[in-house]
Amino acid sequence: MQGGPDPKEGGEIDVHVNQRALSQQSGMRLDSASGPRELFEALLHSMLGHWDLFKNGCLHRDVSTGNICVLKQRVQRPAVTDFEATMSITECIGVITDGDQAINWKLDQRELATHRSGTLPFTSLRLLNAWQNSRVAVHTAIDDIESFLWVLIWALLASIRRRGVLLPAEQIWFHSMNADSNLGRCGILRRITLSAASKQASRLICHFSSIIQTWGEFSLQAAVAIASLVAENPGEPVSLEKYTALCRGFYGKYIDAGVAELSKLPETWAEVGL
Repeated sequence: MQGGPDPKEGGEIDVHVNQRALSQQSGMRLDSASGPRELFEALLHSMLGHWDLFKNGCLHRDVSTGNICVLKQRVQRPAVTDFEATMSITECIGVITDGDQAINWKLDQRELATHRSGTLPFTSLRLLNAWQNSRVAVHTAIDDIESFLWVLIWALLASIRRRGVLLPAEQIWFHSMNADSNLGRCGILRRITLSAASKQASRLICHFSSIIQTWGEFSLQAAVAIASLVAENPGEPVSLEKYTALCRGFYGKYIDAGVAELSKLPETWAEVGL
């Protein structure tokens, strides 16, 4: 048992049951991918896995570099037919793991009140802002989708550091992702765009600057959209139908943009000087 209020004060106890799953496939960290394209492809496939969990009632709530793996060998999987861009994808190279913080989002309301979930460097800016201001915030699929953006940035910087040397600005970005404040991470998105446009970022970052900017814009749109949905009926439960439609729409935006970008990315690290 761990976490939750003190039982002496009448609060509920969170019961964690240790479970293990065995798989025939083994995975590696994202920065162990064979090249930039495989790294991003694994991230996209993990996002598809996250969507599959969500539509079946499960919200992961801890999208982070430790929970996304690149498979050592591609495996056959049924295509995800919910999005036009993925209907022909039948090989999987990336998976999302570790559902310790996952909940049934249709039934379980434990994410309300004081329960915080996720890994700080990858937590959505919306949740960080709420926590910093001591406000109640429900962890939604919108927050998990944004976490994929921060995982991408982290994995790119980690890949540079593993194979080469981070530029001074990139070192600052890398370290600021561990800060408690959301201000540092807000600045990262803007600085990546500006640095790439002026060719003052590593070649790897420049290749990914377009999708980082696009996903960053989607994350802002999604945060506004979920806030508007909650504000429709203050104090009342959000319509599950509207919530599901909103989340599906943003999953589609992220995935469609990502699939369109995939073929443009370098296949090997050598192509970006690493």
